[in-house]
Amino acid sequence: MLSRLKLFSLFSLTLLFSAGLPTLSASWKLAPPPVQAQTSEARETEGQSQQAKNLLQQALTITRESKDSQLEERIRQILSDVEKSSISPQKAEANQLLIQGRQYAEDANFQAALRSFKKALNIYQNLGERQGESETLIRMAWVYFQLGETKRALDLYQQGLQIAREIGKPFLQSLALRNMGNSYLRLRQEEQAIEAFQEALDISRKARDLAEEARTLHDLTFFYRRKGQYQLAIQTYQQALTVFRDRDELYGQEHILINLGDVYVILNQYREATAAYQQSLIIARKLSDRRIERAVLGRIGNLLVKQEQPELAIVFYKQAVNVTETIRKDIRDLPLKLQESYTETVAGTYRRLADLLLQQDRILEAQQVLDLLKVQELDDYLAGVWRQAKTEKGVPNLPPEQQINDGIDEILTKAVELGRELTQFNRLGVV
Repeated sequence: MLSRLKLFSLFSLTLLFSAGLPTLSASWKLAPPPVQAQTSEARETEGQSQQAKNLLQQALTITRESKDSQLEERIRQILSDVEKSSISPQKAEANQLLIQGRQYAEDANFQAALRSFKKALNIYQNLGERQGESETLIRMAWVYFQLGETKRALDLYQQGLQIAREIGKPFLQSLALRNMGNSYLRLRQEEQAIEAFQEALDISRKARDLAEEARTLHDLTFFYRRKGQYQLAIQTYQQALTVFRDRDELYGQEHILINLGDVYVILNQYREATAAYQQSLIIARKLSDRRIERAVLGRIGNLLVKQEQPELAIVFYKQAVNVTETIRKDIRDLPLKLQESYTETVAGTYRRLADLLLQQDRILEAQQVLDLLKVQELDDYLAGVWRQAKTEKGVPNLPPEQQINDGIDEILTKAVELGRELTQFNRLGVV
């Protein structure tokens, strides 16, 4: 999280320098107005341009460490604009809002992401800056997809795709098509999904974009699973995982590992599934990716139920619910319809937790979980038992459960530290 904050700071300073706006000097006071001599103005402009380039290079370094190839590409584009002296103050602001929106989206702060994207989109459209408009539409669509507004997301993807085709941007075309494929899958329109994925795959291969090709192969693997071709699915996931590991791209790895774990569960290979889930969880926590963290915790809970360990499953379900509650807290100012659609996408974990608690006659805890959902299932379960007020702190752990949580966190923390050390050794050529 610290590297992201540093990236925000560097990026904001870069945009101020590149746009020629007043900045803060080292003493944190407003810089003096430019002198009127033409030569001095030229030197100042040249100096600001160089400062912008230096800051962007620092931002690139941090982005590489965060393993976000898409963000890296965007910063490279801005660096190109700076070198061509083509960034206006308005475009600089829109670029900043777009990057900021992406970071909010990756942190599952969907409300703030939409706010940034909408502002960026308005500026890009007013400027006639079509690449920025296309990317913003696609990124905004992804947020609506996460919130459960699939049809709305699909419409925005299609708008972004049309512009990307008109301006000839292969990466944006592939990005839109791949996400459209996932939208069609959620709408159970499998033929359209296959067509979208295949076109995305063709574009990424033609552009020799290995990372985007790996992402598309990862999404296409759904159909292998659907046909029962599980070994082929595992093979494809592992191929994509190799690409992301070679590129040190953690975001790609965490997604593949969670789906690889799902296939192992289907095959009753629980040890392999557990290992894949644990690796995904470690990466998600390292990236502060709450969206993947909550999903992995819920899947570990499901796996423990299959292994007839309900008490331990409850511990992981509670963690999943509490992480989800932090996300829901961040979208409270969105329209109620969006809040409800998002809640429905995550409600399964709450209900499974409530079921387990009720099976153990832990009625009050089950009641509290269902209260968090703002749903009416409680009467069906408890036949009129008094409903207590919803807690703002999620679902509390019993003392033994908290001890288990602390132990799990300690193990994962050590794993992260060992992983960092191993990465450093690898870079130094020690191992």
